[in-house]
Amino acid sequence: MSLSFELQRVVSTLFSFLAHLVARVFVRQSGELHAFILPPTGAGSAGDQAMVQATAQTLSDRGFTRIDVVRYSPEDNWGAAERLFTSSVTWPRKSPFSWVSFALKVARGSHFLTLGADVLDGKYGYIKPWRMLEVSSLAARLGLDTRICGFSLNSSPHPQMIRAFNRLSKKVVCYQWDPVSAQRFRDLTARQGVEVADLAFLLSPENSPFVAEVGEWIDARRRLGDKVMGLNLNYLPFAAMKLQTESVLRQITENVGVLLHSEDNLSLVFVPHDSREERNDVWFAGEIYQRLDGALKPRCRLIERVPEASEIKGVASMLDFAITGRMHFLIALMGSGVPGLGVTYQGKFQGLYQLFDIKGLGITPNEFLQQEPFLVSARNLIAHCDDIQSRLSRQLDAVKKLSMSQLPVTSNPRTGCAKKTVPESAADNIPPVTV
Repeated sequence: MSLSFELQRVVSTLFSFLAHLVARVFVRQSGELHAFILPPTGAGSAGDQAMVQATAQTLSDRGFTRIDVVRYSPEDNWGAAERLFTSSVTWPRKSPFSWVSFALKVARGSHFLTLGADVLDGKYGYIKPWRMLEVSSLAARLGLDTRICGFSLNSSPHPQMIRAFNRLSKKVVCYQWDPVSAQRFRDLTARQGVEVADLAFLLSPENSPFVAEVGEWIDARRRLGDKVMGLNLNYLPFAAMKLQTESVLRQITENVGVLLHSEDNLSLVFVPHDSREERNDVWFAGEIYQRLDGALKPRCRLIERVPEASEIKGVASMLDFAITGRMHFLIALMGSGVPGLGVTYQGKFQGLYQLFDIKGLGITPNEFLQQEPFLVSARNLIAHCDDIQSRLSRQLDAVKKLSMSQLPVTSNPRTGCAKKTVPESAADNIPPVTV
């Protein structure tokens, strides 16, 4: 354990308790349904936007009169979700004043929802997620109904995050978004979690002019007899292989080119999903597209910006199937009844497939860069497309119920007991699909 982190932890804990005491003295709570949403990161990821927007919309539908978002930066903009927010509060920094200011605002609320996503295992760094748990404990001590919604744990979480979960206020309820993460949480911490499904399953697709334009291109390809596949890739799944980006791009381009040449009734839509970093999804897709054989490009549609999360789901719903390295694009697909082949890494995707009792539909980054395993997996996806679609359709309502179960009903914990929601299992008696 680093001395600097331990010092930060002690100081932040002291600031949190100071803020709690001040807010308790000076704030008079109202009886309105007033929720705060703490996103997993700053804006820029369509997956995070899907979670934020779906959460805010569901709370609004359930009668919440105020919904405020916590901003890590003044520049954070959640796109279409912004219309659902009443106001915002700034993430507490390293001064006691920022913690007190934060607590004075939060203390007026009734509910505090931390959207954990895939950051709470500390894989991308543990200091910020540790503070997310500290902020959640503060909200619970202030009397708010506090929940950590929809998060995953990889197979080896950072030890500091396990410690942080064990220190978390017992009043905070923790919801894991897939059965694999739920089991890991129970095994690794001294807490009992609740298995649910990702909040992004609740996002409604949007049929904007942009989506309609892409849909016209897809319809035109189908009139020519083509199936239409989505492709969403980035460097992250391949990072652990320590390969040069150029090498990864060259092999992916070759594999995709061979697939398109061998499947002459297949068209392709490049769907970017994340605009963070200089070499983001848009850049990655553009590099692959530019390297493809010119004869194949009429069968390809390159989307050159990251659309709104609801637009991405609109595009996903029109595809026949897709290949992706982003879990939330896979959720947009599966939530639309569209099969997706996930490039699995960090223990991701397995739990998501398990929600739908689907086995064998995944490919490792190493296999993805090898031509034969890639072609076998892609053709397997195409061959079993109808069976997988049927399975997704049968299970989707149960998965959406799991997702909905982690969000509060319209009762203020300060003025009366909130009705408890009991998560339902997505499992049924339908035999699993194995591909």
